[in-house]
Amino acid sequence: MKALIIDKQAVKHNIQEVKRRADNTRIIANLSGDGQGMGLLAAASMLREEGINSFAVSEVSDAVRLRENNFEHEEILMLRSTADKDELLKLVDHSITCTVGSYDAGIALNALAESRRTAIEVKIEIDTGFGGFGFMPSETDKIANLYKHMGGLAIAGMYTRLAASWKSKTMTRNQLESFERVVNKISDMGYDPGVIHALDSAALFRYDFEQMDAVCVGSAIVGRIPGRGNYGLIKVGYIEADIEEIDWMSKGEKVGYGSVRTLRNNTKIGVISAGWANGVGLSAAGAGESINIWDRLNRVFKNDSSPIIRINGVRAKTIGQVGLTSLTVDITNINCSTGDKAIIECDPRLVKGLDIVYR
Repeated sequence: MKALIIDKQAVKHNIQEVKRRADNTRIIANLSGDGQGMGLLAAASMLREEGINSFAVSEVSDAVRLRENNFEHEEILMLRSTADKDELLKLVDHSITCTVGSYDAGIALNALAESRRTAIEVKIEIDTGFGGFGFMPSETDKIANLYKHMGGLAIAGMYTRLAASWKSKTMTRNQLESFERVVNKISDMGYDPGVIHALDSAALFRYDFEQMDAVCVGSAIVGRIPGRGNYGLIKVGYIEADIEEIDWMSKGEKVGYGSVRTLRNNTKIGVISAGWANGVGLSAAGAGESINIWDRLNRVFKNDSSPIIRINGVRAKTIGQVGLTSLTVDITNINCSTGDKAIIECDPRLVKGLDIVYR
């Protein structure tokens, strides 16, 4: 048996640290990636219990799941701008706050609103360097046209997403200043920009920039700010997996996926039922790490990213490569039996194919 274990007390601790750092600023919890890997509905429920009632997601299906599972009154922001009619119908039917990141998206939403003789709540995204969706800072005339000519849009706010807040304070400051110039220009035109926000987890904890009207945090909830330092946060999530087999192998035998390790001594080995397909040995992009999954897997195969594994409180060393669904460890000096649990450190955002258990 194997599962991703989520420590509820660790999550609650991180939420309190986010609240402390944000002071009285409104908190929007970014639950993209299946609730930061903790399970969308379970994570949202815990956050709501801790007083957070604004959520953001990157997939239409996640927004719909929240609405259809007892999150009728919470604010849900769709972070991805879209002009796809089918997606827009789902978002509007479930009262999701839509992002408008292009004039085409604005036109599509306004047409839908007019056909229903209603107003659709939206936020405008400004692309200050993230390179995803959003109006360029130079496109203030287009943004103004949303206010002037699209009466079906109820513009509730404006936001930007930071490109590399964990990496560069200067770059982050430049993005924030660019965003503020757009907000100020729209205000000077006589339009209300609404609730404005820009800071993410790394920017909130690493720097002392103005927090504006809200902050949108995700990785801080699971205690994982890219770069050095934990900022008082606790890392959330570990894999618990059975020791499936135990055996003695002789000196000189090859062991491990790919037969890459030749034993130097007689060794007692244990086979654990979790591998890189479940997220073992992988790390999230950030702080200079590659975003190419194959580069990350190559590190695992070379044993450059050996996972931290403990059995009955004792650290066990991986032998050879981490396999797709299993790995081999040296348990020569560990008192354990088949069926005992191995605890494997992991990033929950990278874990796949496992049940999620809250404790």
